[in-house]
Amino acid sequence: MSPDNPGERSTERRPTPEDFGFGRLFRETRDAVAIAGSDDRVLLWNPAAETLFGYTSADAADFPIDDLVPGILAAGSGQLVETEAIRQDGVRLTVEASVSPLDGAPNGPRMLVVRDLTERQETARAVAAEQGMLRLLMEGLPEAVWIKDTESRFVRLNHAAARILGLDDPAEAVGRTDFDFFPESLARQYFADEQRVVRTGEPLLNKMEPQSEDDDGIWWLTSTVPIRDAAGRVTWLLGTGRDVTEPRRAEQDRLRRERAEAAQEAAETGQRRLAFLAEASAILASSLDHEDTLARVAALAVPALADWCSVDLLDPDGRLRQVVVAHADPAKVGLVKDMRRRFPADPKSGYGPPEVARTGRPILSPEVLPEHLALGVHDPDHLRLLTQLGLRSYMAVPLIARGQIQGVIGFAISESDRAFGAEELALAEALAERASLAIDNARLYAEALSSEARWQGAFAGASAGMALVGLDGRWLQVNRALCAITGYDEIDLLRLRFQDLTYPDDLAIDLVHRGRILRGEMGAHQWEKRYYRKDGAIVWVLLSVALIRDRAGAPLHFVAQIQDVTERKQAESAQARLAAIVGAADDAILAKTLDGAITDWNRGAEHLYGYTADEAIGRSVFMLAPPDRLEEAEEFLVRAARGEGIERQETVRLAKDGRRLHVSLSISPLHDRSGKVVGSSTIARDISERKQLELLQRDYLAMVTHDLRTPVTVVRGGAQLLQRRGAYHAATVAAILAQTDRMQRLLDDLADLVQLEEGRLRIRPAPMDLGTLAQREAEIVRTQTPGSRIVVHEPPEPVIGDWDADRLGQVLQNLLGNAVKFQEESGSVEVRIEATATEARVTVADEGPGILPEHLPRMFERFYRAEATGAGGLGLGLYISRMLVEAHGGRIRVESEPGAGSRFIVTLPRDG
Repeated sequence: MSPDNPGERSTERRPTPEDFGFGRLFRETRDAVAIAGSDDRVLLWNPAAETLFGYTSADAADFPIDDLVPGILAAGSGQLVETEAIRQDGVRLTVEASVSPLDGAPNGPRMLVVRDLTERQETARAVAAEQGMLRLLMEGLPEAVWIKDTESRFVRLNHAAARILGLDDPAEAVGRTDFDFFPESLARQYFADEQRVVRTGEPLLNKMEPQSEDDDGIWWLTSTVPIRDAAGRVTWLLGTGRDVTEPRRAEQDRLRRERAEAAQEAAETGQRRLAFLAEASAILASSLDHEDTLARVAALAVPALADWCSVDLLDPDGRLRQVVVAHADPAKVGLVKDMRRRFPADPKSGYGPPEVARTGRPILSPEVLPEHLALGVHDPDHLRLLTQLGLRSYMAVPLIARGQIQGVIGFAISESDRAFGAEELALAEALAERASLAIDNARLYAEALSSEARWQGAFAGASAGMALVGLDGRWLQVNRALCAITGYDEIDLLRLRFQDLTYPDDLAIDLVHRGRILRGEMGAHQWEKRYYRKDGAIVWVLLSVALIRDRAGAPLHFVAQIQDVTERKQAESAQARLAAIVGAADDAILAKTLDGAITDWNRGAEHLYGYTADEAIGRSVFMLAPPDRLEEAEEFLVRAARGEGIERQETVRLAKDGRRLHVSLSISPLHDRSGKVVGSSTIARDISERKQLELLQRDYLAMVTHDLRTPVTVVRGGAQLLQRRGAYHAATVAAILAQTDRMQRLLDDLADLVQLEEGRLRIRPAPMDLGTLAQREAEIVRTQTPGSRIVVHEPPEPVIGDWDADRLGQVLQNLLGNAVKFQEESGSVEVRIEATATEARVTVADEGPGILPEHLPRMFERFYRAEATGAGGLGLGLYISRMLVEAHGGRIRVESEPGAGSRFIVTLPRDG
């Protein structure tokens, strides 16, 4: 076959991709591939080449490859070049192409591979255009726009953002952070907010932030949005900001004006309502004729509170009786009365006075609707009359005294355009409360007149002591039973005051109760106290006291009931002393028979051994002896049976859960009335802690020796080095100081421990601000630990209390030092101050590795070190902190989960 005669070649068999060792890849690849013979004409043509060049496989056969991709043969074998390809329709395409020999022979078949770059170039141009548009958009926006990386460093920002930072060129901010431009307190808050967005992936939108620490400075409305990569990870932060200083100031001014106007209006309204209630109270107290006073109060309420007012009282049979009607239009008073006469109140009505009387709950209808009226009537004529009254707004409140519903006061708006609301309802309820008291007092007075004779008979003949006592403590009237209790006759007793008979230690509480009853802080009250009898003996009494008032509500005198409870108190005292010796003892006390059966088991035994009394009584005492101590337990029984006592014998016993307990036993024989030994009693004292302490003391001495040896060695070596050199060296001096400080801290902890254990540590409280103390201690820790991040959150108002600033500073130093020590490198420690009226709380939270659950219950124990956390030191810091907090009357606790950081919470009382 001749290269100059292509037609001749067509008579031969065409090669296939399999002839060259490939098939599926040739047909399925997205790149255009052509196989050319030694004459550089096409032998094979894949589907991608048909798509790219527009030639079918048959059309492309014998086509010179240099015509398809001009100059490709001159590029050299295997060289990838960017050039042009010519389609069948003459269109020129930008492509990447290469020609390589298939078998390595320079004159053998070649493979042409062509990749269309048109789409990639268009994409690049589109990306460039979008980037240009983004730049134009950022620079064209009046708002500040910036992009930061996940470390909160500026990557890009527009000129508006640069001006906020005080820069002319935005490029000057790239790579820097807010700490380079803003006060540290603000920069820390900005950083914390942005890092929260990085951690959570949640945007922070429309946050009002200051640009200075001055509240009257510039304020910005900012938003921070996370930008994610294809895998969904947050890679950038997009921030925007808009100056809202002037709108904020205008809004604050508007709010201040509105608050001032509202306060003025509320004050005026309050004064009017106080005047209204004061006048109503005066009317109600002026007479015991309650129907007359209610009519005058209703007249006062119209038109000050309502256009008309009605009062209904409950009769003994449970029916409502209208006693008062007042109306702004006198002509309509008759209409209201006639309507009630024709249509008496239905107790089952679902609206109005019957519903209030039935439920005891008020009704408030700012707008009276037709369906409201329909609930209260069952007759067309009744509804017509109600409609004629033109009710627009309505409320009704119950009259309640001593828990009993006495009636209902109703108020309505019909002649004016007012409407009732919550404030009007509160005023109506206050008026009803005063009216209820007046009605109740009038009824009580009437009942008192009729029962005076019965009272005198019951008073004189009561089996318990009875007395009327003046406000100054003088006995005004006494009965025979009280004379018998005190040993005085009636004439002598009436010359005295209750203070003259009261045991001195009981007088203070007596006067406190009397004062509270007089002030109305409590009603009838009952308490126990002691009197001196005429013969000097002490008698215990149960005193029940109530205050009697006159019709105006002023105190008249006390009525008292006195019962002699001396015998009961003596019996209780003896029983309590016996129970205190055995039942409430910290030591374990048990009794047993001669053969070892347990017969008595106190709470101390329950606590020590873990068995309840029900579980222990009836079982053998040998259940408490370990197998290696059974002979000893049997010997103790034998010696007790011989009448011998055993004093403070140290041994080992078993608890219910199998623990071996070190105890000190004292065993005494028990005798019956004839002197015969019938059993024995055992007092067991737990000395496990002492034994453990002895072990701890040995370990502690070894630990102190080890921990103090290193700093002493460093100090000694540093001093010797200075001595040899004859000159100071800064690093050496720094090492000496650091190790000396460490020794001082260890020694301070030891000194505090000794003072705490001996009860000599003193707390010197004085007024102080908890937030100021937290800021000061945080700054000290920052200085001592460069690179540490500590953020203090304070409430708007100072948290003031009577505390010892030095000792609380010691607690905060310890908590902050621990938090910084275990904090992750990129994390921060947060201190939060919170307060209520009675307590203050300081929370120190870190984002460190957390504490394992098994360590949490023992974190505040003496000498305890959670080895799993890598904690060093003597294990005294948290123990001393707990003791100092408790010395203030406070408490300290820890919350933690592995991997989620720790939170130490200190709670302090604010009452000093």
